[in-house]
Amino acid sequence: MVHVMHIADKDDFMKIKSGEKTVDVRLYDFKRRLVFPSDHIIFKCRDMVNEEGEEEMAAVFVDSVHVYSCPVDLLMDISTEECGIGKVESPHEGFLKLIKRHYLFDEGLCIVAFKYTYEDDIGDVLERYKEEKKHGNDRVIMDLR
Repeated sequence: MVHVMHIADKDDFMKIKSGEKTVDVRLYDFKRRLVFPSDHIIFKCRDMVNEEGEEEMAAVFVDSVHVYSCPVDLLMDISTEECGIGKVESPHEGFLKLIKRHYLFDEGLCIVAFKYTYEDDIGDVLERYKEEKKHGNDRVIMDLR
């Protein structure tokens, strides 16, 4: 399955493309529950537009999906460097940076971390995505923040 998610921050997008950011953290809402290991995610960057006026894209292969009930639990398991935040002194500091960087966590909602591997060739992933849409398999995930 191929999913599309938007990334608002250009620096995060470039970290994905460079391989520096290997984990994406989102609220585990009904849309994110559709993402499984071996799926692909196409990240579109709202801050970067190519010559054709389209958002720049990067494709990743989902290696694993981890669900947490608390951001501190996530940060005890996954480094802030993997999340693209940088080095921190404590899980508490990482938690504060995560909230500031992404969004406030809704009470009662879990957090999901997608561990992924950057795909150099986005062409094959885009073709799969177009085929899935053409055959009615239109489970596209859009980040609405």
